[in-house]
Amino acid sequence: MFDSPDKSQEAEDNCIRKKLKENKLSKAKYDKWSKEYWNRQKDAWDNFLNNLKNQESSSKKTLTESEDEALSSLCKIGLNADGGIWKNKNINAAIATIKWGENYPDHVQATAYKTCNYGGYLK
Repeated sequence: MFDSPDKSQEAEDNCIRKKLKENKLSKAKYDKWSKEYWNRQKDAWDNFLNNLKNQESSSKKTLTESEDEALSSLCKIGLNADGGIWKNKNINAAIATIKWGENYPDHVQATAYKTCNYGGYLK
């Protein structure tokens, strides 16, 4: 929050400071949490991207035209399935399995999300 692009005094007073007070966090505790969170997110993305590289180099799975069409449809459905973004576990599993086979690089929801968003299936 403190490192967000919106550093206006109003945003800090009305949003950030209020939430810190409600959650009994000091700026120092927030800064520590923010840094740890950032590092966890960075590590997760690095791990995912490394797994993608390893998967691509080891399996080189080529999708058939039917699989590619299925992913285009499933990604659009999965995006808002069951009233939430990537909430349907079966659709997520179908997306992950079609793209990656039995060994997908992340949890099923994350794999479906990343496959669809970064694979160009939501266009």
